[in-house]
Amino acid sequence: MLKLHAKLALPIAMLVTLGLVAPASATAPPSARLANSPSATADAPEVDDRRNQRRLAAKNPILGWLVVVVVAGGRQAVRVGVRAATSKAAKRAAKGVVRDLGLIIDSVSTPIKGDYKTAGGFKIKVNQDPKREDGYTSFDAFKTRWGAAGTGREWHHIVEQKAKNHQGNLFPSWKINNRQNLVNIRTGLHQKCINALMATKLKNLIKRDRDALKVVVVDANRDQTLRRTQRGYSFNNQHLFGLRLLNHCGVEIIGSGI
Repeated sequence: MLKLHAKLALPIAMLVTLGLVAPASATAPPSARLANSPSATADAPEVDDRRNQRRLAAKNPILGWLVVVVVAGGRQAVRVGVRAATSKAAKRAAKGVVRDLGLIIDSVSTPIKGDYKTAGGFKIKVNQDPKREDGYTSFDAFKTRWGAAGTGREWHHIVEQKAKNHQGNLFPSWKINNRQNLVNIRTGLHQKCINALMATKLKNLIKRDRDALKVVVVDANRDQTLRRTQRGYSFNNQHLFGLRLLNHCGVEIIGSGI
């Protein structure tokens, strides 16, 4: 069972085996030469950088980050969720991921932290039916109780507000505006990754996106947006997909089962 925790609780190796984040090696700088090597003087800044990175990593927890990398040619944006101790390490890791895809980098955005908050520290779980007592009659009612998201942040519905079930009906407001279904994340992450991917047609998703989100593209759906393909699934299935999407965009989702 997967939970959203306030801090990273599992070793990075476990996250890598799930195929959810960039490998830790992608964040590591090139190996520095030994001090007695002929080029020791030239490599001194690199050694210092590695030492500084170790100090920063010791002081800071491993964080989730979103990095948007624009590739040369078609100006395509590759959205990379990574785990790193610092913004600099996150940018380095994202570059490594994109290069491994065989793409040439045009520009790299400033990494956006994938931190989040829940209403009153609520523990969100996979496949847990939302409880009516945790829900509200409207989004405004939810915000009246738990407050605005704050500067530079937004409340994000894991299952979208206008999501529909298999009968074509909207889910009840108390399910949508529920502590089980709302996370407070940074605006940039919301707009540049989650909303951007949901509006993308399946035929335009790169393989890395399709694999992470477990999306299968066939003739019948290739011209549909990612948002459109979610219609008709149960609340729990759409909730599970929403957690995958958050994780892919760099939010610190810990555990297995997605």
